[in-house]
Amino acid sequence: RSTTLPLDDPMPSPLNFAGRAVAITGRFAFGPRSKVVEAIKAMGGEASDAAPTRATAFLVIGEFGSEGWALGSFGRKIERAIQLRESGSGIVIISEAHLIRFLPCRPS
Repeated sequence: RSTTLPLDDPMPSPLNFAGRAVAITGRFAFGPRSKVVEAIKAMGGEASDAAPTRATAFLVIGEFGSEGWALGSFGRKIERAIQLRESGSGIVIISEAHLIRFLPCRPS
């Protein structure tokens, strides 16, 4: 079993969510998921707590994802994103820390 998160390397820069579907998973240092969804929407993204699909452009993994992510319930979304990426869907998997770098108003 993998003990590291399957983040895209390199992660996209700049981060462009405009008009794109963004799924979230894990626990976020930024705050509750509703706050993360609001931040993504403020960047023009269509945020969702649902599992990623072929229409999903990004999966954002919360900072408090564990090394044993595959054993947790949020690990299923990560596994699905990996399957989608491997099938050529173009989904990008990023960390909460990467998302925060591009927020118009960063949390203090």
